[in-house]
Amino acid sequence: MARITILGAGVVGMSIASVLSRRHSITIVARDMPGDPPSTEWASPWAGASFIFGGCKDRREMQMQLDAFAELWRLSDTSPASGIKKMTINDAFDEEKEDGDIWWKDHVPDVSRVSS
Repeated sequence: MARITILGAGVVGMSIASVLSRRHSITIVARDMPGDPPSTEWASPWAGASFIFGGCKDRREMQMQLDAFAELWRLSDTSPASGIKKMTINDAFDEEKEDGDIWWKDHVPDVSRVSS
């Protein structure tokens, strides 16, 4: 088991710690932690953790996006103090998309398509 130190307790640092802690000993070094009072001295109370699929060149990048989405989804359910929340997103495309272009549609709950 490796001993890993993560600098920062924002969305990225906490997500990485959550995944790595399953197999490694994790230490988080941060001035501010989730649950601390909001302050303009740190970004997490004001920054959003949004996730939008797309822009992948290959299957490896698609899988990385699916894994990241799954972890954020899990954190939104299991760790309210993380500040990660599920929100409805509506995507609008300038050009007509085929179902194959929207590769993530079968991996995200409640995806629906509205024709123009």
